[in-house]
Amino acid sequence: MNNLDKFVKKINDKKICFGAGIWFSEPLISEIFCELGFDFLWICSEHTALDKKDILAHIMATRGSDTAAFVRVPGILPELIKPVLEMDPAGIIFPFIKTEADALNAVKACRYPPEGIRGFGPVRGNDFYSMPSDKYYERSKSNPWVMLQIEHVDAVANLDKILEVSGINCFVIGPNDLANSMGLFGQSKSDEVMKVIETVLKKIKAKGIAVGVAIGYNLKEEQGYKRLVDYGADWFSMTGDFLAVRSFPKMMLDGARAVFETNSK
Repeated sequence: MNNLDKFVKKINDKKICFGAGIWFSEPLISEIFCELGFDFLWICSEHTALDKKDILAHIMATRGSDTAAFVRVPGILPELIKPVLEMDPAGIIFPFIKTEADALNAVKACRYPPEGIRGFGPVRGNDFYSMPSDKYYERSKSNPWVMLQIEHVDAVANLDKILEVSGINCFVIGPNDLANSMGLFGQSKSDEVMKVIETVLKKIKAKGIAVGVAIGYNLKEEQGYKRLVDYGADWFSMTGDFLAVRSFPKMMLDGARAVFETNSK
């Protein structure tokens, strides 16, 4: 239902995947991004005003498409994560993971006992109770993906221990907050930050774990993105709904004004 299998196949087939960020509440935006062919949606509840109904609507909008829905939650508290789990996203992104304990708590929040502490109350995940219990339990061991953000120098320092935690399906590097934590505010693409990102990518790939980068995409920096792929990046979160809404109307407005300004001369 949540297209995680399609996303995993793309990663296993060595296809570089691209996703779009969701900050607005309107689910039609998610439908449009699915129609465009994005491999995943990054539905953000960390920095936005999205409520639970909004998140569910965006997840539902991906059904029948090839697009996986990932939800970034505000933290690792089980009470924050539990309702999102029952919406059956393809993955849950945990921000600001800094320690081995953080990583372990994130995994436990997403899995049933004995591996975790998740309470039982599925709705969409077991096809509204039409899925046999044993099949659903087996599915729940790896679905949704547990996705941890590495976006702080403390996480970099503790990465070797974090990588030893069992049950992590994917990592994602957050260059902006990583740069900020290094005292390099707004310098996420500096040589110093990129060197740290290179180290992190190589360590994660050495463990055989999928990893993405939330860095956007700029055609002028094409070689930089290819370099990240060479270091091990499997996917990129590359745009957002607010950027899309702003950029195209601005292009049209600037173009129209230029035409009439030229004609008036």
